[in-house]
Amino acid sequence: MKIYLVGGSVRDELLGSTVQDKDYVVIGAREKDFLESFPQAKKVGGDKPVYIYRGSEYTLSEQEDVYQDLWSRDLTINSLAKNQQGELFSIKGALDDLQNKVLRPVQDKNFFDDGLRVYRAARIAACLTDFKVHESLFSVMRQVGASNILQEVSAERVGQELKKACSCTMPGRFLRMIRQTDLLSPWFEELHSLSSLEQTASLMDKLAGDPLLVWMGLCQDFAKDSRKGMGVVDARQKREQKNSLAGNLGIKLRLPKKFIQGGTAAEYYSSRAEEYPELPSTEKVDLLMDLHKKGFLQQIFELVRIGRDKDFSDRMNRDLKEIMGVRLPEKDQGLGARSGEKLKQMRSAHLEKLYDRE
Repeated sequence: MKIYLVGGSVRDELLGSTVQDKDYVVIGAREKDFLESFPQAKKVGGDKPVYIYRGSEYTLSEQEDVYQDLWSRDLTINSLAKNQQGELFSIKGALDDLQNKVLRPVQDKNFFDDGLRVYRAARIAACLTDFKVHESLFSVMRQVGASNILQEVSAERVGQELKKACSCTMPGRFLRMIRQTDLLSPWFEELHSLSSLEQTASLMDKLAGDPLLVWMGLCQDFAKDSRKGMGVVDARQKREQKNSLAGNLGIKLRLPKKFIQGGTAAEYYSSRAEEYPELPSTEKVDLLMDLHKKGFLQQIFELVRIGRDKDFSDRMNRDLKEIMGVRLPEKDQGLGARSGEKLKQMRSAHLEKLYDRE
């Protein structure tokens, strides 16, 4: 049994970057042999023999030697390995592409062996922003998109690549690449509704550093045109759950609950937040209370600040503090919906007085 540190772990080490996750490949061992040496390893996934041991991933390779394993990988810059003595192994051209900062496929067939690799390539491009994409990579990505194999990829794996892309330094590059190579179908059909995909990609780049906020930036323009003229309450009650494109996409890709909720909130509240100073006091109250309860108030107004260059944060925080200080008289408490409506009226009236004095 031989164990090698492989792929992005070696690549990042050679680039002088921080190695986040260490991935290993195990050559010449059956699962029984591996578990005898690593009895605490836990198997993950289904068909492939992949194990987690002390936070690192170990994949039992079917290849006879490390070079065959490297030739079966996605990109040349990932076709690198180190044994336990620190000796470096690579396929021809891998180190040159790493030095010249080029993203190039090892061979086209590898992308057809696992269709997810087209999304992984786009994600790597979003993280390695100074690397050029070789035309051969664009070509094979288009070929995979034109086939039917992407339908066979699991939703969880696609969602993981998207989530990782949101953590990259230029997340909008992921969006640009899958559009350029016709990879919106079948997993990202919802993105066809965006009026300007480039504008959305640029916003994602501006939001880089906060993965949740990047995802919310992607979602905020979904179905905006169809919501024109709708009040914030109508948008929330009538459409938010049933027809949310952001929610549908998040659920389809098995994204974390926080992402699904945040994307939906961005879709249905960001356009109202852009108009915050002009909103009637009743809608201000609805917007502030809804977002406060959902836990996305700060993120929505940060989207507005960065995406629309409108900073309403101070006003919003002041208004929220003011309306939260309004309390129902004892005689109006405990009346169910009537109490809620009364409190809303009182809060709205308080805001109106506050703005009248300014």
